[in-house]
Amino acid sequence: MKWYIKKNIYSLHKMHTFAYDLDSYNRIPVEEIDSGVSDMKKLYFKHIKKSDSVFESRMLSAFSKMDFKPNFNIEELRKRFGLGYFLTITETEHKEIVGWTWAAVKKVFFDDFNCYIKIKPKHAFSYSTYVHKDYRGKKLNHFMKEVNFYNLKQMDYNCIWALVHTWNKSSIRSLQNMKWDSIGYYKFLKLFYMNFHYPPESVKS
Repeated sequence: MKWYIKKNIYSLHKMHTFAYDLDSYNRIPVEEIDSGVSDMKKLYFKHIKKSDSVFESRMLSAFSKMDFKPNFNIEELRKRFGLGYFLTITETEHKEIVGWTWAAVKKVFFDDFNCYIKIKPKHAFSYSTYVHKDYRGKKLNHFMKEVNFYNLKQMDYNCIWALVHTWNKSSIRSLQNMKWDSIGYYKFLKLFYMNFHYPPESVKS
């Protein structure tokens, strides 16, 4: 009964909201790093705006090596590019994709609460980040996000923001270490089968 009420009748959740002022970003991001893996010399960071059959084949190969189920597929990848979303990847010198992070614009479907989030003009939303288990702990998330910052700023975007579950202390620390600003909480309300959400004023569309 509690599960049914929470899913359909009443629930209230809040997510920590962070934003990064792209106008203040004044660095050139790192393009490559030492991989630290014996048979791979370098890792490279690339900003991707569109897809093709070769890239999709590489993404399918990356999906097959994930240690959990991917939260998007090739159809969804095509849809995201069609909506103008931006993807930054980490790849090895052998073109193996070992990490990625997305930046959504205009609107994004938020799986956690089964709803669309509207995004202000000149704002982007950072989400759906993954790093292969063999390459975690090397700040790849940090480096990929900086590539996003740089390229979004070149296209006149002035803010990127993100949502983090309040229990996800490691992600919160990571954003804080990258100097993202905490701007409050995004609240999601379920009431009698209807969804309502209340973003902080600074990212309210």
